[in-house]
Amino acid sequence: MADLSGVIRLKKFQLDEKRRVLADLNALLSELLAERDRLDAQVLVEQAHAQASLEGQLAYGKFAQAAIARRKRLGDSIVQVEGQIEAATDQVREAMGELKKFEITQAEREKRARAKVRRRETQTLDDIAIERFQRKTGV
Repeated sequence: MADLSGVIRLKKFQLDEKRRVLADLNALLSELLAERDRLDAQVLVEQAHAQASLEGQLAYGKFAQAAIARRKRLGDSIVQVEGQIEAATDQVREAMGELKKFEITQAEREKRARAKVRRRETQTLDDIAIERFQRKTGV
């Protein structure tokens, strides 16, 4: 029976890498959502400026067009990153399952090895006890 500790270490490393990718994607999604919120706040500020002055009204049209385009790009990016997060989550789940299989297999192997050692020890002790009994009784 081969020791699976090397394979388990490799699977743990792969799982950690997949978790890092997932964490990076979640951080990116948070940044995109924050950027969208900042854009929305900036639109409200510009609307207030447009209502307050004639120059603001003249400039607001171009700003609004740019803001709408930026919001659309941010929305597209958010959808794309959410898809990547879903795929990365599936990969993490799959990697965890693979790791768990190897850990369970290794635990079972160790359990069987311990049982085998116990059986040998018990057999040895039984043999010693039988030999001592035979010496005492002269059989």
